[in-house]
Amino acid sequence: MAIEPKQPINGSHIEGNTSVKFPTTNRIREWRTFAELVQDHLSNYAIPQYGDMPDDELSGWTSRDCIRQLSKYVQRYGNNARGPEEALRDLLKIAHYSCVAYAKLLEDIEEDHVDAFSE
Repeated sequence: MAIEPKQPINGSHIEGNTSVKFPTTNRIREWRTFAELVQDHLSNYAIPQYGDMPDDELSGWTSRDCIRQLSKYVQRYGNNARGPEEALRDLLKIAHYSCVAYAKLLEDIEEDHVDAFSE
């Protein structure tokens, strides 16, 4: 079972192409800027420190493991002891763990694993 993206408002889905063209809005521009920051975080921080898939620790995690890890960063939001720069980095980590959790949950759904939501 594949989860297909919603049809774009003013674009078209090209057969066999997974990229969907969406209208450029302020929120889309904001997201693209943020996505570039996450990519930079991965390239310059996470991958050099922890390795890349499929050889990193994250590759062995479940979607629930990813959610637990991102929850850790959500819980420490607002802790001024670490400073604003680390607070921003934590938000990039949350985005990364969300992405991996999404991919892992989608894989579980496609493989019809009924225990994807169980403890």
